[in-house]
Amino acid sequence: MGFVKLMAQLVIVFFLLGILKASEPMCLSRFDYDEKMLLKMLKLEDALEKIEKSRKDNAIAFTASGPVDSPFRFVNVLTNIGGRYFQSSGHFICNVPGLYYFTFHLVKKRASPAVDLCQCSLGKNVISVGIRAYTDPSENADIGSYGVSNGAYLHLSIGDTVQLVDCTAESSFESWSSFSGVLIRAD
Repeated sequence: MGFVKLMAQLVIVFFLLGILKASEPMCLSRFDYDEKMLLKMLKLEDALEKIEKSRKDNAIAFTASGPVDSPFRFVNVLTNIGGRYFQSSGHFICNVPGLYYFTFHLVKKRASPAVDLCQCSLGKNVISVGIRAYTDPSENADIGSYGVSNGAYLHLSIGDTVQLVDCTAESSFESWSSFSGVLIRAD
């Protein structure tokens, strides 16, 4: 009985050694091991570069100023990373779905001693999302130029447009009024 038990223990030891030996990478020499580790590191570096490139490819941001005619748009495009703000129409057109932040700053002109109306709303697909910047001419709150701002986070799908809607005439605004947007996180 002792002999059978000893043989069973030896078989288990050899079996375990065989499993441990099989789980190690087969390297013929120290140089072979170094080469395999270097190849793994190069594959990892390549994967990280691809991730970084996809982040750069998804960079989208714009700022435009100088409001002009109808449709309400901005003539001076200061930044247009990704080329998604279209000066000719005043629209931002989404090509990367995700979470965006849009802001607009309106500086009104004073056309006479009276306080002038100045307003715009943020629109998604030409419909106001309920975010508005507005000066009330009945409150006599300003003297000279007066600025109002607003902004919102919007989730956009491919093809959605964002623009300013329900605006007073562009002649009500100073040229340094602006509209900006940036992709915060792609889906």
